[in-house]
Amino acid sequence: MDNCAGAVENRAGLNLKRRRKEEIMSNRLFQGVIHQMRDSIDRTIGVIDESSVIIACSELGKIGEVTESVTAEDIASQAAFVSGNYTYKSFGSRPRPEYAVFVSGNDPEAAKYVGLLAVSLNSIKQYYDEKYDRGNFIKNVILDNILPGDIYLKSRELRFNSDVSRVCMLIKVTNQTDVSAYDVVQNLFPDKNKDFVININETDIALVKEIRSNIDPRDIDKLAGSIVDTLSSESPALTREQSSRLFFAVAEDYADIPSKAKRYKEVRENPYFNAMQVKFAYAVTCHKAQGGQWRCVFVDRMLFGEETISRDLLRWLYTALTRATEKLYFVNFDERFFEDK
Repeated sequence: MDNCAGAVENRAGLNLKRRRKEEIMSNRLFQGVIHQMRDSIDRTIGVIDESSVIIACSELGKIGEVTESVTAEDIASQAAFVSGNYTYKSFGSRPRPEYAVFVSGNDPEAAKYVGLLAVSLNSIKQYYDEKYDRGNFIKNVILDNILPGDIYLKSRELRFNSDVSRVCMLIKVTNQTDVSAYDVVQNLFPDKNKDFVININETDIALVKEIRSNIDPRDIDKLAGSIVDTLSSESPALTREQSSRLFFAVAEDYADIPSKAKRYKEVRENPYFNAMQVKFAYAVTCHKAQGGQWRCVFVDRMLFGEETISRDLLRWLYTALTRATEKLYFVNFDERFFEDK
């Protein structure tokens, strides 16, 4: 379990560093545009991310504040919306918008400003991605959106190592679930310098992974099988048959060890073997969960801290409990929260 935890922690660390770097670059990009436009628009303007945090604003003191009145469902909407005394418009290039621009006021002028800002910021973000993002470069190559003669020049500009071997896998999602297959695959392969996860459309995901030059084709089949098992298995862990198949597949890498006991010991201590058995779970705050619902929801009492039962706590509990449509599980709740009948 220690090896498993270490592998997952390293994977999470790589993913977190990559995401933070991207977020910092986006924040600087947006703040630069907002700074230039604040004199032309005599209103408070800014940008919030998908967690409702203000990441750029004409009033610098507001950066870092959480806009509690805006939910993730609002940001996912394509239409402009009003919350409080601000008008918002979402933008972004992912499968769903990950940012929203806001302008103070709820009058027609505010709606006009927010529409223009959303188009401008989205174009700037798209230009930045096309110029500097390696994942976007890979996507353009796959979709044939770049001229063959420009591929080599662009790869050199991005310092893309074109001498290594890579494999491209197409993952087709046939059954839609609450879990995002794109997020699962992206977390399985977080090293964006070597592996690229591309969202082609609503059902197709491309994985471009760096591999050894002399890799056995059977190892590629094992990798593909492990990805399918991770995405398709509804159980919290691999089934006994899947675990056995994975174990003996990994054991082939240690075929040079004559002792079966030592060979199996190496397999059990292999961090990647342990990490592949981890099923991904997702947790959100009550604030971010507002407006969304899921078939099965676990509510953990410990996440609310040790505060006493108050009106505010009960309101947040109501929000948490009403997110479930079919099954609701209470975790770490004491008898104070239940009424005997």
